[in-house]
Amino acid sequence: MSQPIEWPARQVRGVPNTVYFCPRIARDDSAGKRTKRGKPCGQVRLNAHQPTARTLRFFCFHFDEATAQVYFIPIEPLYLRLAQARKSGMEWHVDYVFADAARRHFDDAMATLAQVKSTGVSSRDIDTSFRRILLMGDRGNWSETWKELDGARSEAAKVSPDVQRRFMLVESSLRASVDPEAVDAKALRETVGATADWLRKANGEYRAEAQMDALFAGYLAARRGNVDLARDTIALARPQDDNYPVLSKMFIVADAERVRAEGKPEESIRLLKPGLDGSELYIAHVALMDAYESAGDFKAALEQARWLAAHRGRAYAEYDPNRVPFNVVQSDLATLHAAEYAAALGATADSQKSLEAFRKAWPHADELAFVKARVRKLQTKS
Repeated sequence: MSQPIEWPARQVRGVPNTVYFCPRIARDDSAGKRTKRGKPCGQVRLNAHQPTARTLRFFCFHFDEATAQVYFIPIEPLYLRLAQARKSGMEWHVDYVFADAARRHFDDAMATLAQVKSTGVSSRDIDTSFRRILLMGDRGNWSETWKELDGARSEAAKVSPDVQRRFMLVESSLRASVDPEAVDAKALRETVGATADWLRKANGEYRAEAQMDALFAGYLAARRGNVDLARDTIALARPQDDNYPVLSKMFIVADAERVRAEGKPEESIRLLKPGLDGSELYIAHVALMDAYESAGDFKAALEQARWLAAHRGRAYAEYDPNRVPFNVVQSDLATLHAAEYAAALGATADSQKSLEAFRKAWPHADELAFVKARVRKLQTKS
């Protein structure tokens, strides 16, 4: 059996933040004991034979052999385990869906997901629906994504108001990603309001989770340009201590986005850059890319876009059901952003190369008027 690898909870670099920042899921796999829910832990012990731990480590940055060697992960056994998991019939094999999707092996991912049979119980089937939404969005199949989301909302209502709220947050984040100008202001206020209400009621072990959702909702409000709503929501969710470092990191991202929305991109950049130490959230690079674009620094924005596109594994591995869809779609859109920034810098060949990569990833991009207009503009410059 593989030996467990110990990572200091607040010092590890380049590993999915949720694993070591969120005490709720930290566990000692070698002993099979979960840390006390809601209490910060000093370190996380992940055993290489555990499927989720191994997959997260392997896909946290890139997924090539060099990276695997850095993290002492045997490549061939990993792929063998992926194949065995699909045939095993064990419920946890759905964790491998993300491992395949991160490498754009969508047929394999869907084949794995297809093995998960419906139980007829909404509370058990809702996770499978979430994964389908994520995979369809990642492929740029938006007509099917919206249909699946409509069905998921109906099923979520049968589970609990909290689950329904979560799908509202996911939908708002996706709509804000693919067509921010078309985001319904009323729907966004309802989503943010529901998240803030949940935070006001949450206590104990659930409060940190509620704060994270509220900060993300505040970020989305700021990204849409609703500064007042963003300011109030972010202030409500502001962490009061450093027991949950991930909350402090998300607060900085949300507040920096608010500052950018107020027309101060340079201040936003100043807030974000110090946190890029390898333990930052994926969304921090999205916020920084947008801030550089707002400041007119297309060279720096291009660097961030390329980082986002190159770290798809991290977008998936930073597991949070409410933020992963946004992360993953941003990894796709990053190639479109890169094409636009390269064009602005006069690098036509690089621009067309990035545009080609985007169209390959999203062959149905013309379904989105907002994206279609951007692609056409780039094509006229070629």
